[in-house]
Amino acid sequence: MKFLSLLHQPRDTLLNAKKDATSFRSQGTLRRTVVRPRSSAENKTEDFRGVAVAAFSALLLNGSTPIVAQAAKPPPAPVYAAELTPTKGNDSVEGVIRFQEALTKRGKKYMTMEVDVKGLSPGAHGVNAHEIGGAVCDDGTCTGKTFDPEGRPHGRPGAIRKFGPSACHYIGDGCLAWHRMGDLGNVTASADGVAQEIVNFDRIKLDGTQECTTLKNEGTKCDISGRSIVIRAAADDFTTQTDDGGAGPILAYGTLEKIG
Repeated sequence: MKFLSLLHQPRDTLLNAKKDATSFRSQGTLRRTVVRPRSSAENKTEDFRGVAVAAFSALLLNGSTPIVAQAAKPPPAPVYAAELTPTKGNDSVEGVIRFQEALTKRGKKYMTMEVDVKGLSPGAHGVNAHEIGGAVCDDGTCTGKTFDPEGRPHGRPGAIRKFGPSACHYIGDGCLAWHRMGDLGNVTASADGVAQEIVNFDRIKLDGTQECTTLKNEGTKCDISGRSIVIRAAADDFTTQTDDGGAGPILAYGTLEKIG
């Protein structure tokens, strides 16, 4: 009936009504909404977004950052130690000397020697690795001589000798380590007789894989594990070609054994 009544309205009235409707729509008040059902894919996407937002919010609230997987670090190298036994008349000397392999930042292997000894006279004391381990005697001479599988002269740890025309900055072609493998240098005791030092070496080994050159005894195991570590009464002068290097008698000794 409303439609029939509109047919009888004057033309101006109908035009005004049309303008009002157009104005009403242009103001954004009149909207047409079409509702259609969601697909299963859309529902899954929305669920994933919800989980992602929740996880990110949790990280922000906890002040955490995402965990990035890292390569596993290799386990620490085993530690070897020589518990020192004093020789006759040197009962005040006691302590331990430890060895452990380590790596530089570039992955090169080297050896650390950690000395912790007390009861010494103040000043420098020579330290050597001797051939024989497990021996017991009053004066320490049962430990044999300084370990020297390559037949090198006595010298300062790290000493090298040039045999070729090239520069000699490291051991290689034309350069040889010019000291005995058992020459471990000096450690210094304080005024109260305590020596606590860490010394690094780039040549000695503990695991039996050390390559020896110019062996004077074929088949000799070229590492110091199982051998004796000795500490002497005075400083090694790195020049005297006697077994003690001018450092005097042995104050204490111990067999180097794996402890962990």
